[in-house]
Amino acid sequence: AQLEAISTCFLLRKVAQYASTVEEGIDLIRNARRACGTNLIVAGGNPPNAAVAEFDSGNLEVRWAKDGYVTADNSFYKLYEAPGAAVSEWSRAGRLVQLIREHYGRADRTMNFAAAPGVALTGINLHSAVLFPKDLTFRVSMGQFPAVEHPYRGFRLTPQGIVSAE
Repeated sequence: AQLEAISTCFLLRKVAQYASTVEEGIDLIRNARRACGTNLIVAGGNPPNAAVAEFDSGNLEVRWAKDGYVTADNSFYKLYEAPGAAVSEWSRAGRLVQLIREHYGRADRTMNFAAAPGVALTGINLHSAVLFPKDLTFRVSMGQFPAVEHPYRGFRLTPQGIVSAE
């Protein structure tokens, strides 16, 4: 960790405020002096795209959406793995991939894959978010523990800021 760098919270704010594409968001992360490591999902709707930036204070690896989706589960699948390593089918992200493939073309916004058996870590689940880059909406559950077991609120990104989508 670097003490003289931008915190993840402020980096997230910088990406949301200044990036107008997913690629610009990834470039902001790449060029930032990062304080510590995390996974950060960057998604946008014009054009629809998404990526997971896996980074620590000195390294960055990006997993781009493939086949219409990208998953994250707080694990570093590309940053600390051998080149070409895949998401394990036994991981939380692997379970998400399985659910997406099983319901591909039939999934709708009422399906809460985040709460499915094998995905949620209910013991530490403080918040949960599902992003829909194509129409610039997202759903968030937080404030009650475990978050995946409580209602999600919908929001929409607009040029004026974030507004309720309910």
